[in-house]
Amino acid sequence: MQSAKEKQIWWAAMIWIASGAYLFATTPGAVVMSKAAAIYFLPGLFAAALFIGGGAWLLQYGIALLLRRYLGAKAPGLVVGQLVSFLGLALWIGETVLIFVLARLTVEALV
Repeated sequence: MQSAKEKQIWWAAMIWIASGAYLFATTPGAVVMSKAAAIYFLPGLFAAALFIGGGAWLLQYGIALLLRRYLGAKAPGLVVGQLVSFLGLALWIGETVLIFVLARLTVEALV
């Protein structure tokens, strides 16, 4: 079973690859078999996974710790659990959008 950190990193890498495939297929002048694509996919994949995926995990973990610390004794466990789940979903959507926007900016800069 994967840990939460591994899932965040895996998700960032998969979204980077999917975004790149879509952007290289739809951007005029972008060619998949080019030096720009190699630069996008090889170092970009690792950077996205490490910095965006790792950063998203740290942010989600930090928020969960803060909520548990400040709301844990005051609110029932179900309320805190629902709040953490909602914030986790919001961060997941935000991470996906951020990766796509960064991928689009990267492809546009490389083409």
